[in-house]
Amino acid sequence: MIKKYKIEIIIFTTALLLRLLFAFFAYIPEDSNSKQIIDTKVPFNCPDGYYEIAYNLIHHKIFSYKFNPAVIDSGRTPGYPMIMASSLYIFDSLWPFFLLQIIISSLLPLLGRKIIFEITKNIFVANFAACLLVIEPVGIWLSATGLTETFFTFFFLLAVLFILKFIKISQDDDISTRFGFKIIILAAIFLGIATLIKPTTFYFPAILIISWGIYRYFSKQKLLLKQAVVFLAVFIFIISPWLYRNYKVFGIASISSIKEDILFTALVPSVLTLKNNHNYTKSQEIFFASEGIDGYPIVNLDKASWFQQRAVETLKKYPKELIIVSSVSIFTFFTHDGMLGFLGSLGVAKTTDLTARQILAQPPSEMFGTFRELFFSPVFFIIFARVFWILIALLFFLAVGRDFIKKKFTALSAFAFICVSYFALTTIANGYAVNARFRFPVNVFIFMFAINFFYDIINFYKRKTFNSKII
Repeated sequence: MIKKYKIEIIIFTTALLLRLLFAFFAYIPEDSNSKQIIDTKVPFNCPDGYYEIAYNLIHHKIFSYKFNPAVIDSGRTPGYPMIMASSLYIFDSLWPFFLLQIIISSLLPLLGRKIIFEITKNIFVANFAACLLVIEPVGIWLSATGLTETFFTFFFLLAVLFILKFIKISQDDDISTRFGFKIIILAAIFLGIATLIKPTTFYFPAILIISWGIYRYFSKQKLLLKQAVVFLAVFIFIISPWLYRNYKVFGIASISSIKEDILFTALVPSVLTLKNNHNYTKSQEIFFASEGIDGYPIVNLDKASWFQQRAVETLKKYPKELIIVSSVSIFTFFTHDGMLGFLGSLGVAKTTDLTARQILAQPPSEMFGTFRELFFSPVFFIIFARVFWILIALLFFLAVGRDFIKKKFTALSAFAFICVSYFALTTIANGYAVNARFRFPVNVFIFMFAINFFYDIINFYKRKTFNSKII
C-alpha cells in the first residue's frame, strides 16, 4: 500500500511539514496580539473581517465584520466564517480551524497533480507541477492566514476534477446514464460550496455552459442540455439559502455585493491614480469625498446599484486609463509573486529604498557592497520569485499560443484555459489591488501549461541531439 502511493505520501508529507514549519514561525503570541479588538485571541493573521464575522455569529448572532454598531454585511459569503465559527463554538479556539486548513492546503498539490494527469496523461508534468505547488510561498502563507483561498481552492478543484471526468465520458454516445448525472451533480455541489466560500465563481457556471454549448455545436456533438440544466439547477440550489437571505435582508437575490464594492473602491481609484498621478490611497480619498462619502464606504446590496452606476459613469470618462490599468492588472495577475506577504508573516521582510538607477549610479566599490547586501537579504528572494513568475507566465502564453496555432487544444485543456481566463478577467475589477492571491486557485493550470511547454522543449532538443549524433 505504502509502495503504491509512495509519491503521493511524499508530496503530502513534505507539504504538511513545510506548512507546519511556516505556522510555527508565523504564530502570533497572545501577549503581542494587541491588534485584536475583541477578547478572543487568534493564533495567526486574520484580515478581511472573517474572524470578526465568526465571532459575531457566536456571540451576537449577527453576520457582521464591524462592532459598535454592528452592520449586517452582504459583501462576504457565509462559507468561510461559518467554518471558523464552528471551531470557535465547539472548541472555543481557532487552532482546530487552522490545523484543518493546513491539512487541506497540504492536499492541494495532490489534487492538482491528479487534475493535471487527467488532462495531460504526462506523469512528469503532473509530478513537477505538484512539487511547485508544494513549495509555492503563497500557498504556504495562505495555509496559516485567515483568508478564503485555501478552502475555496480545495472545493473549486474538486469541482474541476468532476467536470473533467464528465467531459471525458461525454465523448461516449451513451452519456444519459446515472453515472454521468452523478458526476455532474457532484461537480455542481462542490462548485456551489466554493462559491459560498468566495463569490468569484458565481458567474462561472453560466460561462461553462455557454462554452460547452459552443464547443459541442461546432464539434457536431449532442448538446446534452439535460446535463447542463441539472448542473445549473444543483448549483443554484446549493447557493439558494444565501440568495434568499440577501433577498430577505436587502431586497436583492444576489450572492454578494463585492463586485460593486471593488468597482467603486478599487478600480475607479486605480484609474484616477493613473489619470491624476496621485498615489492609490490619495485617489481613493479624493474620489470618495467627491461622491459625498466620508471615509471608506460600506457597500451592501441594497445600495450596490448606486455604487456600480457611479463607478461605471466615472470609468467611461477615462477609457484610455481604464485600458492601461486593465493591462497592468492582467500582467500583475500572472507575475505577482506574493513573496513580501510570505516573508512579512515570518517577520523577516525587508525592502530597499534604492532604485535600480540609483544602484547603477553608485561607484563600483559601493555598488558591489549594495548587491552583496541585497543578495543576502529577503529582497533577493522577492526578486527571484518575481523573475520565476515572469518566466512561468511567458511559458504559459507560449504554450497557449502554440496549442492555438497548431490546433492542439483538447476539450480538457480548453477547459483549463477557460478557468485561467475567467479568473484573470474577473481580477481586472481590482485594479492596482491585484496580487498573487487572485491567481492562487488556478496556479494548477498555469503550471500545467508552462511545464508542458518546457517538457516539449527538452524533448525537442533531446531528439535533435540524438539525430545529430546518428548523422
